[in-house]
Amino acid sequence: MNGHLPSSEASAGTITLQVRVPYRVVGLVVGPKGATIKRIQQQTHTYIVTPSRDKEPVFEVTGEFNTSYCTVPLLLQQRFEMCQNSVALLQQM
Repeated sequence: MNGHLPSSEASAGTITLQVRVPYRVVGLVVGPKGATIKRIQQQTHTYIVTPSRDKEPVFEVTGEFNTSYCTVPLLLQQRFEMCQNSVALLQQM
């Protein structure tokens, strides 16, 4: 995976951006078997490359400018915040 849309889907209006998340939540953001990232890709019509375990925790998001630049980082941030809230609740138990 090279972080870009397959050539049949690439167009002049696409961009690729990088979204960094803390190491400890990469798996939570990705979801079981990649379910969360797959859902985000389907909802936003983007292509997201998930960082491998030995790389920096940076997701590469490729898609149309409005979706990639505005929507996907927001969805990743919301997922991160949900994970933080869950961890905090577990720690209180």
